[in-house]
Amino acid sequence: MKRILLASTAIVAFAGAASADVTWSGDAFLEYNDNEEIDDADGNPVDEDDLEWGLDLNVTLSEVLDNGLTASASLEFDVVDETLGDEDSGLSDFVLSLTSETAGLFFGDTGMAADSKWSAAGDMETDDFSETDGEIVLRGEVGFGPAEVAISYIADEQADDGDYEFEQLSLGVEAEISGFTVIFAYQEEGPETLNGEQGGDYDPDEVYGLNVSTTFAGADVAFAYSTNETEDEDSIGVEVAYPLNDAITLGGYYVIESDDDGDSYAVSLDYVSGPLSAAIAYEVEQDEEGFEINVDYEVLDGLLLFAGYAGEQDDDGFYVGGSYDLGAGAEVRLIYVEADNFDEDNEYFGDDDELGTTLELSFSF
Repeated sequence: MKRILLASTAIVAFAGAASADVTWSGDAFLEYNDNEEIDDADGNPVDEDDLEWGLDLNVTLSEVLDNGLTASASLEFDVVDETLGDEDSGLSDFVLSLTSETAGLFFGDTGMAADSKWSAAGDMETDDFSETDGEIVLRGEVGFGPAEVAISYIADEQADDGDYEFEQLSLGVEAEISGFTVIFAYQEEGPETLNGEQGGDYDPDEVYGLNVSTTFAGADVAFAYSTNETEDEDSIGVEVAYPLNDAITLGGYYVIESDDDGDSYAVSLDYVSGPLSAAIAYEVEQDEEGFEINVDYEVLDGLLLFAGYAGEQDDDGFYVGGSYDLGAGAEVRLIYVEADNFDEDNEYFGDDDELGTTLELSFSF
């Protein structure tokens, strides 16, 4: 009922406006992959489509009301989505908002307060703030001088009667104080299941987080502390990024974990100069080593070549390819990926590119 009332209020606001600004956009893709017979990490065959396509339509409505507030509504309509053998369509990413220069109210597929403000220092294991993954969220934001405060709840549909209950208070605060950026984040312990389901990006644990960052002697320095009160574990992290010159930036972090799985640390080197950019990183995540290198080179205006390698434990792989900007939002992309392992979506080390050779034509309107 609360959801219906909020939506109705926004609709009345739009109805009272003379004419709203309406913006349309969309994107489409057609993709071919030659890797038809593959096995997962356990040696089981995985069915894989060689041809995939999709079309999304986006619309945003916005109007400045007589009282100075701005009312907006946005949604994405999946006209067709034919990927991995499943064809689907429907509405997604629906957001209603009412905003001013210093405050805002948001409802729909929008970010949760703690996650929207939080910034970790390295790979911290206990900053288990819930992330939006199709949940319905009510979030309010307001500015107080140098501070921005956000608070949110998740609308949880009850299985017994279909009503909604607001669950898991989430709080995020960010402030600029004497050259320091201070972030505080908190989420209360929520129900084990959300909308009758368990898992996803929702985490029911009670979590606190504090991050303090500044620039010192030319280096960006951040200190962060997070604690998962439900699991009684915490993390302490320090992260530094230092530009050696205009082209090279050296980075690294160290995270102390209270659990017995070990600490985490990493060093990285980024190079950007003219048409060439490269990134090298070495990471130890709780006794598991990983190494990654990525290189991009713009041969001509619009023509980009790229390659990379990643390895962790007994799993490694590489990719090589290129893309060409056809102009007006159109792009053609060719990439080859080879790896020892991949996840359930046939993605190499979490990237969107599938194993084998993929040719993709995409459009943005």
